Amino acid sequence: MEAWKHIRAVLLLPFMVTVSVPSVTLYVGGTDTLRLWEVAPATRIILPVVGAALIVVGLTLMVTTIRLFVTIGKGTLAPWNPTQKLVVQGVYRHVRNTL
Repeated sequence: MEAWKHIRAVLLLPFMVTVSVPSVTLYVGGTDTLRLWEVAPATRIILPVVGAALIVVGLTLMVTTIRLFVTIGKGTLAPWNPTQKLVVQGVYRHVRNTL
């Protein structure tokens, strides 16, 4: 049952923001609205590499924060199962509101 809470929190919140919303945006607007690939052919290599690097950084941060919420905070990032303890380690070690 505890695993289902974590799976549901990951699927509903980060998945919606990182996969669903960008997919709908690309479907509606198209992939190259500024025609960069036609104007500057070098962007065919540069933009996918930069995009892949940003995806890797984002996924790393997402996994790290979810792991901190589960192990230290004893909860999830979802509002229906909040953390029981304030997480002030890792990427959250510099926060304004500490106990």
